[in-house]
Amino acid sequence: MNITPDEIEKNVTEYCQCVYEPDDIVEVRTLPSGKSNWFTAASLISSNGQLSGENNTGQHIYVGANPRKQQGGTAAKHVKLARCLFADFDNVTVEDIKKLLSSADFPEPTITIFSGHGVHCYWRLTKPISDLSQWTLYQKRLIQTLNSDKSIHDPPRIMRLPGFMNHKEPSARSYIVSAEPDRKYLLADIEENLEVIVEEVISEPVNPPAKSKANGLEKTGRARLYAAKWEGIAEPGRNNKAYAHAASLIRDFALTEAEAWPILQEWNEKNSPPLSEIELRKALTNSGQYGSHSVGEKLNKTKPISSAPKTSTSGKAPDTIIPIELRTICMADVKPKMVKWLWPQRMPLGSLSMIVSNPGLGKSLITMLISTKVTTGNDWPDSKNENPPGHVILISGEDNLEDTIRPRLDAAGADVNKVTAILDVIIRDDEGKILEEETLFSLNSHIPGLRKRIEANKDIQLIIIDPISSFMGKVDSHRNSEVRQVLSKLAKLAQDLNVAVVCISHFNKPNSGNANYRIIGSIAFNAAARAVWYVTEDPDDDKKRLFLPGKSNLAEEQPGMSYKIESVDVSDTITAPRVVFDDEPEYRTIDEVLSENESKDRKSPQQDKIIDFLNEALAQGPVLATDMEELIETNGFKMVTVKRAKKEAGVESKRQDGVWFWELNNDDATM
Repeated sequence: MNITPDEIEKNVTEYCQCVYEPDDIVEVRTLPSGKSNWFTAASLISSNGQLSGENNTGQHIYVGANPRKQQGGTAAKHVKLARCLFADFDNVTVEDIKKLLSSADFPEPTITIFSGHGVHCYWRLTKPISDLSQWTLYQKRLIQTLNSDKSIHDPPRIMRLPGFMNHKEPSARSYIVSAEPDRKYLLADIEENLEVIVEEVISEPVNPPAKSKANGLEKTGRARLYAAKWEGIAEPGRNNKAYAHAASLIRDFALTEAEAWPILQEWNEKNSPPLSEIELRKALTNSGQYGSHSVGEKLNKTKPISSAPKTSTSGKAPDTIIPIELRTICMADVKPKMVKWLWPQRMPLGSLSMIVSNPGLGKSLITMLISTKVTTGNDWPDSKNENPPGHVILISGEDNLEDTIRPRLDAAGADVNKVTAILDVIIRDDEGKILEEETLFSLNSHIPGLRKRIEANKDIQLIIIDPISSFMGKVDSHRNSEVRQVLSKLAKLAQDLNVAVVCISHFNKPNSGNANYRIIGSIAFNAAARAVWYVTEDPDDDKKRLFLPGKSNLAEEQPGMSYKIESVDVSDTITAPRVVFDDEPEYRTIDEVLSENESKDRKSPQQDKIIDFLNEALAQGPVLATDMEELIETNGFKMVTVKRAKKEAGVESKRQDGVWFWELNNDDATM
């Protein structure tokens, strides 16, 4: 199959536009030769002739999907950052992936590539991820959500460059199916669609994993004999039993997943009906996280151990016993202390509070209002401000300071002289020499620096962390023990220095159940906070938002509040939003409102209006996507709501000559 130079250039150009910035250093590796070369993304486009020549000799053309720090780098330590999340689907068609993403209600990829024997999808982020351990965690959650290739989570991962031949039999051309370089996503918008990696809500084992006394053959044989006693079961209960059996193989017998898989398959064949391979794989993958005992415990059990200390022939104990001393205090010696408040009865000083919602509802705007009350000393929407004007520290990972945060502070009326934003961290040695700079602030590593800053300014009353998941460092936000350790340091800082810490978070993807269990990440976030507030749409008024209590450990639970978002001119050229709270209290609970909203989302009068609007707008034929976006805005609809209604309205997005159109498919349209 002959591929023209123009086709190659078009594919490489679109790939670079979607995946890289022009100055990014890109590793290009040919296989099976293993030879690597490095280009900037801009110069890679003009290197097609060289790559085409190698491709014609049987070489596969791959690129490092994550930019490198320098020429010559191929290892993880040479990866600079990650601009995309991406997935590799083997032995599927493009239509299969479209159906998968649609059924999962997953955002459309920035670029979709037919690899020759499967499909690659990339989601470009508005802000790159510099902490590559966090990127790996997001990749693993993406893999679990979409059931894609489980190996695609290492930072130096190479992926096939489209436009060239895939020489694996049967040989086929790799090419771009769709590419939208301007389609970029906030990490939070992708994260809300990712499944949580399941773990048990218990403490980590105190003891390290025990070394197995059995070699691989012995432990596999013993595990197989043990598993032979497992009986097959019928629905329901197969999934729970699969988790239990998988956990037994992984933890009790210290098997690897590869060793455990055939044993688990043998048991599954006894079930009526057997679990699908996907369900069984999921049980096996998650099972290693369960159980509080040491790995390999069943292998190491022999006979009961005497409680008497072991002695050597000399009569001395062979092991040194480390004495443990408990520090205690009599409660009569504890002096009672009154709770002090930042926002009376709603957000305490000296403790952590959280504001949680889906993206785009104004929770960050609420922190701007809180900053205003703190820095000006003005009264709160529902109560008198008893504190003098104070200072605020802002740690933001999503919004730009110049075009978003400063205008919003101005719109809210804050004293910006009393608001300090943390940009990054500079690390020096004992002699003051800079070791690292422009390092992202990490709650796991840099709280001593934050403490020093607050101690230097006794007027600081408030720390805002937006969102907290962006500043956990290398900590897995879904592992309770790790999250608890970090949040305990943050809580101690708040208590020691009597400052309020307000953390922003999002809901995870599941759309049902108690709101306190829907905060993204570990349940430890909710547990550490003394007050949790939720922001959601008002099901009775599309223009209103609700600020509702979820948890209040230090005061009687207060009623909720409602607010609207209005635009304010902060200069001749700049307009910014702010929140305006209503006077009337709101007594509905967060779970009641979420339930109403979910019922409304499934089928609402607003959705009927959108379907009618789409039918009318497209009745005369296809319309440019850019024109449709203007029409949608003019008619007061939200794009996210319109996208949900598109399918029911029978509207399809199609591309012709590089231009996107919306078209009404009358066979599917709802009349």
